[in-house]
Order: sequence, then structure tokens, then C-alpha cells
Amino acid sequence: AEREGWSARSKAHKKRSFVQSVVNKYGSNAVFNQFTRLAIMLTFCFTGQNTSPILKMRFGDIRFTAKSNRKVYFDMAKARANYLSFDTTLGFHTKVQEFFHQWLAISTKLQKDSGSDWLFPYFTESGNAISYIDAGRSPQEPVNKLTKSLGLAHITASISRQTKIDTLMKVTEDLWVVSMSANNSISV
Repeated sequence: AEREGWSARSKAHKKRSFVQSVVNKYGSNAVFNQFTRLAIMLTFCFTGQNTSPILKMRFGDIRFTAKSNRKVYFDMAKARANYLSFDTTLGFHTKVQEFFHQWLAISTKLQKDSGSDWLFPYFTESGNAISYIDAGRSPQEPVNKLTKSLGLAHITASISRQTKIDTLMKVTEDLWVVSMSANNSISV
């Protein structure tokens, strides 16, 4: 606040924004939505996938396997590619799989009364769990409004995708692996 030269009024407004992001007129649903937003942001970072396929996922779209270094797979289709399925292999570290196991448990508990099975649910005022796509909401927008106040990076699926590809190239130095991870065709 000192570095940015915020006035007392500006500091109070920004502090109120953080409080309202967790406790507002929707009660616990706001907290549930905040958990979901943060899980989506982490998923963007882990997968490097675009927003829509991630937000359309249900519990049945995630698979865990013990082979190939305990990787995690998402069953997704890309609309822009004529609904072809694409590679979503995750698993450079067991922490990634632990995160998804824990998120599945949390997401299941959050939705237990709604009867839905969205991997990343959005909770309405009435407590119904729907997809972010159906809600017409952007999960990163509220997060970015808050992180901007702290001087942190602006996060989007495309930035996370680029970061994943850059990191993968540094780690593997293999153009083929990077291209397959980015779901590029052979001609690309």
C-alpha cells in the first residue's frame, strides 16, 4: 500500500474486496466458488489446456492410472478441432495426482446436496451446482481482480498454457514431446 501510494480510503476499499470475495450475500456458496476458482487456476497451470474443455468436465472425465509414472488423464474433446479427443496426460510429479485426488474429494463434498457431478462446479444463490459455462462466468476474472491489488501476475488459461509449453521445452528439450503436449497436429 505504501509503495503504491494508496490512500486510507483506497486501502479500505481493497481490503473490503478481499473480505467480500469470501463472505458476501451468497454465504457459503461464495466460499465454495472461491475454492473452485482456485482449483481451476491450478488445473490451468498443471494441464495447459484451454478454459472451455476444463470447465465442461465431470467426475467421469478424470482417470488415474498406476502405469506410466502414475499419470492423470482427462477425457476431453476440443470443439474447435471437430470434437476430437486430445492428450491431457499429467504426471511429472505425484503432487499433481494428489491435488486431483484431494480436489475430487472436496468437489464431491461441496456438491453432495445438489446431485451434480461437475469437476469444477459454480454455485448459484440457491445453492445449485452448475457449470461455469452455464453460469456465464469467468473463473479467472474475480481472482485477477484480487491479485492485481497485490501486484501479482494476471492469470489466464492461455498464459498457463504458454508457461507449461515453455517449461516442458526447458525440461525435455524435445520438440516432438512439446508439440504432442500442445496437441499440435503432425503437419504443425
